[in-house]
Amino acid sequence: MRIQKYGDEKVGRLFVVLGAIFMISGVLLASSYNASQNKRTPLEISKTKNEWSVSAYLEKDDKIAVELRYGSDWPTGYFDPYDSNIGLLYVYVDVQDPLGNATEFEVVFRPVSETLSLVFWSINVTRQNGLDTTRLFNATTKTYAGIGGIVKNSGLYNVTVTEIFPPRKDPPASLTILKETKVTEHPYTSFLPGGLVLGVSGAILSFIGLRNAKRKTSLKKRLARIHQRILR
Repeated sequence: MRIQKYGDEKVGRLFVVLGAIFMISGVLLASSYNASQNKRTPLEISKTKNEWSVSAYLEKDDKIAVELRYGSDWPTGYFDPYDSNIGLLYVYVDVQDPLGNATEFEVVFRPVSETLSLVFWSINVTRQNGLDTTRLFNATTKTYAGIGGIVKNSGLYNVTVTEIFPPRKDPPASLTILKETKVTEHPYTSFLPGGLVLGVSGAILSFIGLRNAKRKTSLKKRLARIHQRILR
């Protein structure tokens, strides 16, 4: 009898402790669901397909990138020999600001004969006047990470493929201007349902444990009263 009573009390206390842990965990999870994180991500603001140029209105200090996809006939034909095994295709891209200043990028492609495709070989800046391209420069390779930079003047910007060597007839498959934009994300939204479930489960466990403890206390008092009456 005493062993069973001790065991029941222990289970009741365990329920209360587990319930408290579940409730605290649930509150922490549920309260974190609205936490936000600010990330900077490229946002497409203008795009053309099978055209030689693309334009977009930009503000001073905007951080932009230009995505260039090669035209359909670019992987075929003659390539400028780099060495006995590699030929290269040179594509010149101008980014012109509203004042008429232009930054020229030299985008170099290398063919992959097995798949009739092109891969980037290097990107260089041959003329800089209108964009700040410093952030894209790789000091180790002495090349640039992409086409783009920081806008110096607000207004309409034009991105144009001005020359391809050796020549090609087809325009780029697409030209896209992307702007770095701050985006607020809520990565912990999915924690809310789990937090609510844990909190409710904890409350139920604690209620069961406390109710059992109260019943045992009441029963003990009633037995004590009966025992006192018998003794009288």
